[in-house]
Amino acid sequence: MTETTPVDRPLHREPLVRRLLRGRWSHVLRISAWAGLLAACTAAYGALAGPALRALFGGGGLRWPVWLAPHLPPPPDLETLRLALPAIIVAVALVKALAFHRHAVGLARLGQTVVADLRRTVHRRVLRLPPDLMLALGLGDLVSRMTHDAAAAERLLVDGVAAVLRDGLQAIALIAVCIALDPWLALVAFAVYPLAFWPVARFARRLRRAAGDAHAETGAMGLELTDQLGRLALIQLSGAGAWAEARFARVVDAVRVAVVRSVRIRAFASPFTEVLGAAALAGTLIYAAGRVADGQTAPENVIGFFAALMMLYQPIKGLVRAQEVIQPGRAALARIADVLERSERLPVGGNAAPPTGAPVIELCGVRAERGGRTVLDGLDLRLEPGRITALLGPNGSGKTTTAWLVAGLMAPVDGTIRIDGRPLETLDAERWRAGIGWVTQGLDVGRGTLRENVLFGDPEGGGQRLDTIAQRVGLDRVVARLPEGWQTPLGDGGAGLSGGERQRVALARALVRAPTVLVLDEPDAHLDAEAIEALRAALPTVARGRTVLLITHDAAVAALADAVVRLGEAA
Repeated sequence: MTETTPVDRPLHREPLVRRLLRGRWSHVLRISAWAGLLAACTAAYGALAGPALRALFGGGGLRWPVWLAPHLPPPPDLETLRLALPAIIVAVALVKALAFHRHAVGLARLGQTVVADLRRTVHRRVLRLPPDLMLALGLGDLVSRMTHDAAAAERLLVDGVAAVLRDGLQAIALIAVCIALDPWLALVAFAVYPLAFWPVARFARRLRRAAGDAHAETGAMGLELTDQLGRLALIQLSGAGAWAEARFARVVDAVRVAVVRSVRIRAFASPFTEVLGAAALAGTLIYAAGRVADGQTAPENVIGFFAALMMLYQPIKGLVRAQEVIQPGRAALARIADVLERSERLPVGGNAAPPTGAPVIELCGVRAERGGRTVLDGLDLRLEPGRITALLGPNGSGKTTTAWLVAGLMAPVDGTIRIDGRPLETLDAERWRAGIGWVTQGLDVGRGTLRENVLFGDPEGGGQRLDTIAQRVGLDRVVARLPEGWQTPLGDGGAGLSGGERQRVALARALVRAPTVLVLDEPDAHLDAEAIEALRAALPTVARGRTVLLITHDAAVAALADAVVRLGEAA
């Protein structure tokens, strides 16, 4: 049974951040506790500042604030305070250092764990997307969502949400100190200060929109780059270098404009808020001076009050700066959620086990659509064990679509598909697909050793049959000429092999799992004349004990089949 993480359970529109943290609330509580201790230590500095300075340099003993004095024990005398104060300061500093360390380490661990789960979940979801949708979304854009956007999501949690928690707790603790030292002065200060931060919400909305545009343009850049690199030889052979450079320059410039716009909003928000905060502080100072002159509050209370108020500036500014991370992170999460919440997915089938031997496959009155158009309409097809059935027709006539229907990569709009008389949708779809050997037009030979490519997806299974299968498909001569034999590393796209050699690798990979169903999609597309003859000679052996579907537009190749079904022109 496939393991699931908290992210990929069907939770409808539940916020993705909540999904990411599901099952990790005990970790979050521990981090919050360390953040609370850090806030308490920060507030302790502000609480100690005014009374200590008064006692040490003002010539008088320590005095509690008037409204708190009835509820507190008598303050220590001057000598006791002078002896205890250094130890108290060092103790507070040590506790704060410990709290900071544990908070930072716990936060980093949580962030990395969450982003790793997020990437695994997006990857798992992408593996279950229908092939057509995968192509429509674009490989470069999907890669951008799993890398760039996932990293932004991590920053959202570590530098955004966590900063709000840490700085928010510090702000609350310092505000409590201010209220304790002088409630009336606190009332004035906190009536004026919120006016300094009213632009934050407006800046946050603008920043989120700008960040979303930047992420979208970055995804488009990845899409364009992936497309061009995949067609590099065509660009070079067509003399289209200038055209490609101009296209890429346009998307790079779009990224630059979007990012600069986001930075411009971010760069204006912080200093603008700082100026308004300074104006609020100046007004509070004027009011405090009047209270001291009238004898309404003690000087040490004002000193402690403004020490706490000045310390409050950093967490408040941190809350503002957190928006610079939160808003891009929210935009990134929205792009990731777009993939996770898509309703389209591969057919999952039922719980019934597929046949253990070569099955009879029947398509009855099947209608299928791709890209909004009907590709097959009323198709009747019967594939029998031990026989090769060829689909012959021009491009776009539905040959590959038929193979996808047989493999359960898509569901028909109408009609039924039966496997040994049972509806395909009742079978376990993953086990059914695992029993199909498939040779695609694109060959799908990638980076890794020759052995890893042949045993793709099942490195331990079938290895003992490698040499036998290699001889059957003519791959043994390729192994013999390569410098490291089966362990020879291949580059992207099977670089280091010819087209015909890559075809042999694809054939060997299709056979190594001893499939009961074999789909050959244009198997002669990359072969020379000698290799085509070898393939023709091998086909009867390959088909023995299997149900074989041969897709081709070449009548000569189709003639090798036991039955030929002609599909009409594309609609």
